Amino acid sequence: MSAAAGGDAQGTDTTKETGTAATPARRLFSDTRRMPKHPPDVVAHLEPTLNTMRRAREHCDVVFRTSDGMESQAHRFVLKSRYPGCGTFFARKTKGPNSLKSKFQSSHSKQGGGKQQRTEWPPVAEVYVSDLSLEMLEIVLDVAYRVPLRERVGPHNVGEVLKVAESLSIAEIRDYCLQVLKENLGVENCVGSYQLAVSGKYSALERTAYRYILRNFDTVWTASPEFQSLTIKHFHGLLSDDELQVRDEIQGTVGAILKWIAGDAQERRTYLSKLLRLARYSSCSSADVGRVIHDPEVRADNDALEFLSLVKAVVSFREAADGRDRLSTFHWLRPRVPKDILFMFGGWTDRATNDLVAYNYRSRRWKILANPRTPRRAHHGVAVLGGLVYFVGGFDGHDYHSSVVCFDVARKKWTDKANMNMARCYVSVAVLDGHIYAMGGFDGSRRTASCERYDSSRNQWDRVASMHEVRSNASAVTAAGRVYVLGGFTGAQVLNSVESYDPVTNAWTQVQGMSTPRRGLKAVVNDDVVYVVGGSDGFESLSWAEQLDVRSGEWSDLADMAFPRCNCAAVVFQGSIYVAGGFDDIDPVSNVERYDIEAGQWHREADLAVPRSAAAAWISHDVPDPKYWLPVPSSDDEEDDGEE
Repeated sequence: MSAAAGGDAQGTDTTKETGTAATPARRLFSDTRRMPKHPPDVVAHLEPTLNTMRRAREHCDVVFRTSDGMESQAHRFVLKSRYPGCGTFFARKTKGPNSLKSKFQSSHSKQGGGKQQRTEWPPVAEVYVSDLSLEMLEIVLDVAYRVPLRERVGPHNVGEVLKVAESLSIAEIRDYCLQVLKENLGVENCVGSYQLAVSGKYSALERTAYRYILRNFDTVWTASPEFQSLTIKHFHGLLSDDELQVRDEIQGTVGAILKWIAGDAQERRTYLSKLLRLARYSSCSSADVGRVIHDPEVRADNDALEFLSLVKAVVSFREAADGRDRLSTFHWLRPRVPKDILFMFGGWTDRATNDLVAYNYRSRRWKILANPRTPRRAHHGVAVLGGLVYFVGGFDGHDYHSSVVCFDVARKKWTDKANMNMARCYVSVAVLDGHIYAMGGFDGSRRTASCERYDSSRNQWDRVASMHEVRSNASAVTAAGRVYVLGGFTGAQVLNSVESYDPVTNAWTQVQGMSTPRRGLKAVVNDDVVYVVGGSDGFESLSWAEQLDVRSGEWSDLADMAFPRCNCAAVVFQGSIYVAGGFDDIDPVSNVERYDIEAGQWHREADLAVPRSAAAAWISHDVPDPKYWLPVPSSDDEEDDGEE
């Protein structure tokens, strides 16, 4: 029983109106029309005090009883100010010979006789509400007393509260419940929330839940207890969507289809052939498709078997033709649109550029986006912090920059940030513990060992300890709580040395150097292993690659790239290292390679549309509108090799 529940109100007459008839909650608390309001000074100043009085059961003049024998007390005029139904109900109770008003006046007259009378409070109205539990009743009452809903409604009870809010048409409670559902979407409840939103016509929640399922589909279909409750209509819609996110169409999409059918095999197996046509097989091997053909559920369905046999034949032909075929008009060969995008900015073609370039790794296509909003830059650094992308320093063909610009991919907005303390071209940049570090570089007259750190909350750069060696055209990463700077050029010597920075001690330490001196190299990190690709030893560009395990401090060789290059761009994405562009000692290059970390092998990717070096690359995750940025092939041109 709540603090407001219990016996008679303090200071009130123990006489109560009795009766056995139940009053529907909707008659009392319905909020279908504009509610009357007390003057602002009364509402704003009295309600917190009145709620304290209510909890202490002081001067309450109505008690609500529920079907489970519990009760809660309140003040009639507070409820009347919030719920029109209460106003109507209590007004009716004050009319007629048996009303509360008559009983109150009768009590007063009997105690008269010309003598001084003690103050008597009106009798307490007793209302029996049969269709609300005590918890739900008190939430409805709390709204009248302006108790914050966050104190009463959460993931544990939001479903029940939403039902009550809908039955009573209380928009304030309903809207808050929908917000709670949106903010607490997860694998466990996203399917149920989506179905609730569809049935209740809650369009905002429907869009949010649908998007969550799309973007987390691999986790949803494998771990959600609600997954198999999806209707065929909803499941078909998800599988049809170009933006459904699965790492592997066979393990993901086809696996989900077979699991969904298993939820009610007798009823659902008739949909198998139809659903298999919604998977995308462009990245699948003929062996992958062959394994699906041997699934018992597939072998028992002639239509499914016939369709997958066609898929296998087409995929086999594409493999033999290295993907260059004219059979891509099939919907099931069109790649899905990824939510994570590889971007490149700036660089050097025949001059410094401000190009913004995006790569669709599924369709293997590049797209150059017009970008007049920010100056040209090459040999600059890039850092991703708090979902924003920072471009640091660089060179525009005339001037060496100390400036920093910030790009918000979600909002498509560019913003200038505080300048560094000095101009830095060939700068090395890394992010550690919420700060951006800029190290070394060249200001047009000298190379430097100095370093500085950017605090985004203050929009300010502060100097930190300098490196042991002067470095420009080096590369930096973060691993195991430290910043690592590798290689570079002193102005006289190409370096193979490596230093690490400890932010706690503000000190640099020399660590084991690379096997080969490199400038214009690119370093990336994956699972505390630093991977180094390309660069120049001062004589020629390199195809060599090596890795440093920072936990053991040991270096080891990797397979060589197919093309030597320095000043390339590189990122780690989905277990692979993508290396794009660069300089081959003669010209900027357009070729792109991908290193599969687990397999230890290099693979060709689609070439850049325009050869470029000295660009900066990064991955933006969970991009809100990927189709805006990406080249999405139509069915009649998908057979091209992926180069724009």
